[in-house]
Amino acid sequence: MMQYTIESILFLYVLYRLVLCLLRIYSDGNPQHRFLHRLLSEPAAKSLSLQNGLRFSTIGNEPVVIIIDGLDKSDQRQSTKFIEGVICFIARLQERFPRVKALLTGRIPEGLSSEVGVVRIEYDKERQECLNLLSFQNTRYDKISEEHRGSLKWFHKHDKYQAWEASEKSSFLYIQGKPGSGKSTLTKYFRKKFKPAAGSAIVADFFYSNRDGALQTSHYNMIRSLLFDVLTARESFFFHFQPEYRKYKESLRHGLVSEWQYDSLKSIVKRFSGHPDAERLYLIIDAVDESTEEDRRDILNLLLELCSDSKHCTIKVFIASRPIGLLESRIPVSDIIRLQDENKPDIEQYALSCLKGAPLSFTGDILRESIDHIVTYAEGVFLWTHLVMEELSVYAETGYSSEEIFDVLKSLPKELEELYELILSRLLEGKPRDITVGIRLFQFILFAARSPTNAEVAHALAIPESPVRALIQDVDKRIIHCGGNLLEIKHSKGAIGSGTVQVMHQTVREYFLRPTGYAYRTKFKMDEDNAHLAISVTCIRYLILCVASTSLKTTSDTTDWTPGEFDEYVQYLHDRPLLSYALQNLAHHMKSCRRKDGRGPSLT
Repeated sequence: MMQYTIESILFLYVLYRLVLCLLRIYSDGNPQHRFLHRLLSEPAAKSLSLQNGLRFSTIGNEPVVIIIDGLDKSDQRQSTKFIEGVICFIARLQERFPRVKALLTGRIPEGLSSEVGVVRIEYDKERQECLNLLSFQNTRYDKISEEHRGSLKWFHKHDKYQAWEASEKSSFLYIQGKPGSGKSTLTKYFRKKFKPAAGSAIVADFFYSNRDGALQTSHYNMIRSLLFDVLTARESFFFHFQPEYRKYKESLRHGLVSEWQYDSLKSIVKRFSGHPDAERLYLIIDAVDESTEEDRRDILNLLLELCSDSKHCTIKVFIASRPIGLLESRIPVSDIIRLQDENKPDIEQYALSCLKGAPLSFTGDILRESIDHIVTYAEGVFLWTHLVMEELSVYAETGYSSEEIFDVLKSLPKELEELYELILSRLLEGKPRDITVGIRLFQFILFAARSPTNAEVAHALAIPESPVRALIQDVDKRIIHCGGNLLEIKHSKGAIGSGTVQVMHQTVREYFLRPTGYAYRTKFKMDEDNAHLAISVTCIRYLILCVASTSLKTTSDTTDWTPGEFDEYVQYLHDRPLLSYALQNLAHHMKSCRRKDGRGPSLT
C-alpha cells in the first residue's frame, strides 16, 4: 500500500478537479467529488490509499489531455515516490477511461524505475545533438590586440552607429578600413562592450583569420559558428534547424553524406528572416577580406538578403573588412564607417602616450612636432604608428638624444611595406645562423596548418638535434631576434609555452608571399613547396626522435608494462609539444610538397 504526504494528496486533488472540469461533470452533488473531498479532509498523518481513492464510476467517453509541468519541483526526498504515484494514478485513470492521455514534464530523478509504464522523451536531446554537430572553435578573438587605453570611445557616439542600433528595421553596418587601420581591434572592442538596447537580443559572431589556417577562413565554419551561437542563445529557433538536421541524420544513416551539407546550413540561415516572433538578432563578422574568396560573394548576398527580407525578426549585421567591391556597391554611404577617417584622435593619443613615456620621454616642441609628423603620415594606419614607435624605442634605448631620434623619425619610410622592407633588410644583415633560424621560423609560421605555440616552435627549431638536449632556452627572445617586429607571440593564460606565434599582421603574410615583392628576391623567399617539404621533414624527424630517445621499453607488446611505466611514458609524450601537431598535420604537409604539375620538391 502506497503512502502519500499532504503535498502529494493536494496535487492529486487538483488533478482530479481538472479531470472532472474537463468532462463537465463537476458538481456539488456528484458522489465522487464528495468522496474525494472527504478523503482529503483526513489528517495528514493518517495512512491513505490511492488505490482506494480511485473507485470511480463512469466518467464518460470524451478525450481528455492532462498536462502537468514541473514534477521535479516537489520535495526532493519524496520526488521519486511522488512521480511514481502520479504515473500510477494516471495509469488507473486510463484503465477505466482509455481516452485519457497525459503529458508530464520534469527532470527524471535518480532511482526512478525505467520499467514505469510511460513513454519517455528526453527534453532537448535533439537540439543538444544538433549543437554538438555545429560546435566550432573560432580561434582569432583572443589573439586580437586590445584597444589602447582611452581609444575607440568615439565609436558608440558615431551618428551612423547610433542610427544602425536605434533602427527597428533590419540593417547593415559596414566598417571599412585600410590594412592596419585597426578594424579587428574595433570589432573586438564592439563585441566586448556591446549591450544591445533589447537586453535579450541574440548575438552571434565570427572572426575570420588567414593566419590561423584554412579552417578559420572557411565560410562553412563561419555559418556553423553563427548557427551554434543562435541556437545556444535561443531554443525557440530550433524549429528552423530541425527539418534540415533530420534530413542530414537520415542521409548519414544511409551513408549518403559524411558531414552536414553547406547548402543545408545556409538554408537554415535564410529561414531566420521569416522568424515569426519579434526577436532581435545581431551577426558580427570580422575580416571578411581574409575569408576564402570562393563563395564569398554568395555569403555576402545571403547576409544582405537577410536584412532586406526579414519581417518580424529584426536582423542587424555588423561587418568589418578592407574594401570589397560588392559591399561598396550594395551598401549606401549612410551605412559605411571608414575607419581611417575616424581614428586620427586615437592615433594621436597613442603617439602621445608612447612619446611621453619611457624610454623616449619627449617633451616640449619635440613632442608636439613628433606627434604632428606621425598623425600626418600615418593616414589612419595604426599599425604603421606602432612599428614607428618600436623603431624609435630601439634608438632611445641605445642612448640617442630626443633631437637625434626626431631626425630618425623623419627619415623612416612613410609606407607600411617600406617599413617591412627596412626591418627585413636588418634581418638579412644578421649572422648566418640567425638568418637560417629566421627562414625556418617564417616557413613554419606562414605555412603551418594552424598558428603554432612557442613551445612547438622551440622543438621544431631543435630538429634535427634531440629535442631534449638542444632546446632553445628562451625561445621567445629567439623568435623576436630572428623575426624582428614582423613576428609576435600572443601569450595565453594557460601553461608556459602555450602562447601562439604568428605574423604580427595579415599584411606581413601578404608581404612575404607576394612573388613581386622585396622579400621574394632575398634569402627569405617563401616558396610554398619548399616550406611544406621543410615542415614535413621536421615532423618526420621529430616523430623518429620521440620513439628513439626514450629509455623505456618501446616494443609493440606492452602487456608486461607496469602502471608506473605507463605513467612515465605518458609524461614523456606530454613533454613533446610538437608531437600532437606532427601526428595531426604531417599528411597535409606531405601532400602539399608537390606542385600541381607534378614537379617540385619531394620527400622521396
